[in-house]
Amino acid sequence: SAQKVTAATKEIVKDINDAYVEGIKDKIESGRLNARFLDAAIDWSKAENGCGEFKKGEPMFHHMAAKARIRSGDLTDVCHHYIHAHQPKELAAFVFQSCRTQSDRDLYLAGTIFQLLAEENLKDANICFDTYSAICIAKKTKLNTPLYTFTKYLLRTLERDAYPLFAVLRQKYADDLCVQPNLNVSLDTVQEKFYKVKPKKQGMAAMMENMFGMFGAPPK
Repeated sequence: SAQKVTAATKEIVKDINDAYVEGIKDKIESGRLNARFLDAAIDWSKAENGCGEFKKGEPMFHHMAAKARIRSGDLTDVCHHYIHAHQPKELAAFVFQSCRTQSDRDLYLAGTIFQLLAEENLKDANICFDTYSAICIAKKTKLNTPLYTFTKYLLRTLERDAYPLFAVLRQKYADDLCVQPNLNVSLDTVQEKFYKVKPKKQGMAAMMENMFGMFGAPPK
């Protein structure tokens, strides 16, 4: 029978992880191999046969995977792992350190916060935002870019049942949100998760829907 994620099996994974960290002198190679092992551990922990209670994988494994990828120099999935590790403070520090300009940082922050909200994790989203803000203040960095301001108001709006305000906020900052297409895609998910409102179809999808509406619904 399959091994379940327990305190004992998590300790085994941690011991193997430590062996990668301490046993391989080449830092980049150590991180690369370590990340590959942890990817397998995460897949095991989220398997449908009852191994692990977290749908996206054991948080402890995600936490180690984020650190392994940083060591390897491959930062592609670091944000993803920190999100599912439930480590919002470390995530905020990573976002700040990963970009050179404040506008790039705030863009990265917005995307990260939206991903947390798409997971319906408002608590970690607020902690990440507050920690990031505190780091910027400590570094005497101005916090006045449009995306930072939007994110601040977004978090406040989601604390209450206020879909009209959410819609107005998106409309007001529409030009700023268009700098990266994924931002609006994530916000569509947030809208559906928090307010149960499906996004309006656009482009070809909207045209086809209108045509079916004129001629009757297609047969099922």
